[in-house]
Amino acid sequence: ESVASSDAFRDDNAVPVSEVLPCLDEWGIDLLNQAMELGVDQFAVRRTISQKLFASIYTLGYRATMRDEDSVQVVEHHRRHIHSYLVDHVVPALERKSGESLLREFSRRWTDHLLYSEWMRKLYQYLDRSDRFASTQRETTMTTAMRAFKETVFDAKKGDINTTLLGFINRERDGEDVDSDLIRNVVHMYRVMGLAVVKQDLRARSTLARRLAEASNDPDAVRVYVDDLESHYVRDARARYAREAESWQTTDDVPTFLVKVEQ
Repeated sequence: ESVASSDAFRDDNAVPVSEVLPCLDEWGIDLLNQAMELGVDQFAVRRTISQKLFASIYTLGYRATMRDEDSVQVVEHHRRHIHSYLVDHVVPALERKSGESLLREFSRRWTDHLLYSEWMRKLYQYLDRSDRFASTQRETTMTTAMRAFKETVFDAKKGDINTTLLGFINRERDGEDVDSDLIRNVVHMYRVMGLAVVKQDLRARSTLARRLAEASNDPDAVRVYVDDLESHYVRDARARYAREAESWQTTDDVPTFLVKVEQ
């Protein structure tokens, strides 16, 4: 028998929101936060929040949100905890870093946030039920998490991240061996930030790649990437090549200069 069709979800089995939220905190979010700060992967999180415990949390949450007016409190509870985790753990960790170490920490925290957001989505997945979502037109839990990262972390640190990331790219142009996976992960984050700005119906983490592909020609969805990264990259590249061309004109004869220009 499915969970949704169980007798536990009849109206007369509703649970007061005030009784459910402390349980969500103690049995779900506190354990998740502790696991994330230990640097665990998704399998370790699954061991921390057992299937039986997860089922209990889901049942309580579902029964507390049978009415729209009650679900609003739980929606705010989810949003507040996402924001608190970013402010209490992610932002301080980034403030202690600079240069390459900042970029690496940022990349790690972004990867962790994708995992954290996915588990928070699972803990609150009853909020994303299609019938409830359509009736209220509110953003999904994943969209809330992505927008929180943009507003709390990305917007505050993107200047420093851009500078360091462009430095990495320039080093790669010069033939230096750099961490290309690091670059790709940070660039991926820019693209997801743009998607989160315009889409309120993001779902599981596993669907983000498909959503990014679908939105690749949407100017609004790629605006963050274009405005906050690509434009800086193009401007930096033009200045770099202008300096190189000026240097070549000074030091090279015409045939050598033309060869370098063609390259």
